[in-house]
Formats: sequence, C-alpha cells, structure tokens
Amino acid sequence: MKTLIQIIVCCLMLVQLHAQQNSILPSGTATAIDLSEENADIMVSQSPVWPGDFNNDGIADNRDLLYWAVATGNTGAVRPNATLDWTEQGAVDWTSSVNGINSKCQDGNGDGIVNADDLDVLAQNYGGIHSPATPASVIADVRYRLELVSSVLGPTSTTRTYDLYVESLTGEPINTYGFACNIDFGNLIINNISADFSNSALNPDEDLDVFHASTSTLDIALSRTDGTDPIIDGVMVKVIVITDNVTSACPFTAFISQGAMMSRNGEVSVINDALFYGSSDGGIVNESLSVSMTSGGTYEADYALDSDATIQSGKRVEFKAGEVIELGMGFSVEVGAEFSSQIQNCGGE
Repeated sequence: MKTLIQIIVCCLMLVQLHAQQNSILPSGTATAIDLSEENADIMVSQSPVWPGDFNNDGIADNRDLLYWAVATGNTGAVRPNATLDWTEQGAVDWTSSVNGINSKCQDGNGDGIVNADDLDVLAQNYGGIHSPATPASVIADVRYRLELVSSVLGPTSTTRTYDLYVESLTGEPINTYGFACNIDFGNLIINNISADFSNSALNPDEDLDVFHASTSTLDIALSRTDGTDPIIDGVMVKVIVITDNVTSACPFTAFISQGAMMSRNGEVSVINDALFYGSSDGGIVNESLSVSMTSGGTYEADYALDSDATIQSGKRVEFKAGEVIELGMGFSVEVGAEFSSQIQNCGGE
C-alpha cells in the first residue's frame, strides 16, 4: 500500500508541473502527459544552457573557446526547442563534462554534438552576460613577455608587431592545449589590432581574436583539438597594432589580464596579470607584474611588482623588481611560509 501511495503522489506532482507549464485546463478537459525518461529529466532541476557560454561562467567570451576545444566531438541529448538566442534554455545533462562544466553547455546550437558549428553561436552571442559563476582553476607558474619585433612607418600610420610569449617561472617546460587572454592598450589611440596565429608555438586548430575599438582591447584565444598538449617553446601569438603617426613620443601601457591555459583533460590554470610600459614611437620599455595568487617560486618584473596575494603555509616565494615592490592591504604570509623580496636588476646585477 505504501508503494502505491508513493506512485500516486509522484504522478500528481508531474500533473501539477505539466499544468504550470501549459496553463490550467478547462474543467472536464483530458490531456496526455509524456512520462518518458527524457522529459521527466527536464522537469526536475537540470541546469539551463546559455548558447555560447561554453564554460558557464556568466559571459560569452574568448575563454569559452578553450572549453569548446576540449569538448569537440562529445555527444549527448538534443536540446528541446533549441534556439541560438542569448536566453536561458532547458537541457538534459550529458554524460561528459569539461572541468566540471557539463558538455551540454559546449553544444551551442543544441544539435547534440560539439563541433565547429557551435563556434558560430559563440560569435553571435559574444559579450553576452548572465548570472556569473567561477569554474575551477589552479595557479600557473608562468609569466608573459611582450616584445616589439618590427615597426613599419607608412604615410599616415605606423604598424607595429609584438611577440607575446608565455614563459615558465621555474624553468620547467610548459605544456598546454589552449590559451586565452585580454590585452588592454589603455590610452593608446589605435586604428586596429589583430592577432596572427600562423606561426604560433601551439600550432592551434582553432583561434579567436576580437578587437574592442572603444576600449583599445584585444581578446585572444587559441587551442588545439587533436588531444595533445605540446611543449610551448616560442611565440604564442603575434599582436599587430596600427596607430596614426605621431610627431612626439607618447607613453602607453599594455595590460594583459584574464589569462588562462587549459590542458587536454580540461584542467584550467590561471595566469597572473602583467603591465607593460611602452612609447608610441618605440617598443616596450619596462614590464610590471601584478601577483594576485601564487603557488610558490620566484616572481620577477623589470620595473615594478605589486601583490595582494596570500603566501600559503609550506610555500617559498621570492619577489624581484628593478624599481618598485608594493605589497597591498590584502598581502599576507601564513605561518610556515617563506617570503623574501629584493630590488635589483632582474638579470641578477
């Protein structure tokens, strides 16, 4: 008898949910309820999908390419009544995931497979925002290096090409499947910025670059899709900046933030922000590093280093800078941790 009562209660709950979704029926009207496993799953609390937000962090942006690349080829249930619109859509969970994010989120168009068609959805909804979340990540023992390699003066504009490197802080080889970051050129008046991935050390299968003219910012992402994590020994990407010709040198900054690397198994490593100082008639002059997190090791900057990190127990951390080391209000050293800082030429002089 107890089992029968449980079945009756369950059916009444399903009828109530169906009535809420399809409005209350007139008295005496009969209706059929689809009690298939797929529809029952949708009725219960499955998380929704926002087409293009492949990592479900609340925004469709360049880091979503990394999750798409790892999930490429994954298959699962087709999303019911799927659209490409930037709106919350119900979907059944798949059996696969990337870094804890169900792969239904990487299926942008909802057709049941993660493939190149889903990148069109990311492009369509790029910049869309909804409720934020924070995917799991670890700290990468790497730093950026931005180097001017050419400057070509034209009749009215100058084209400069910079090489962006991602280098190890510990001297260990860097293996990665994908990489993403944002570069903000601040007050530099720019006609156009683009990225050249053709000779990247990553040899990517897919890439993305989006220039935001209003903020002089470039979003970059590149990734493999073949299931291998190569050793990165060389230029990650070339950044091409076109500006009007100027009669006198104007200082500018290049701020690199939101950096992340992803392995082929979906593990995300975040990269500390970096600030580079340059001149509109020349190259990068000095580099400054902002350390908001650390897993240990030596952090060096040609000019200045600032930090609000917590040095955790058992870690040994050293800061070096050519001119300035600034420890913010949030900086702390736990019991059992080792910390030192030094103003010196980062070449060791």
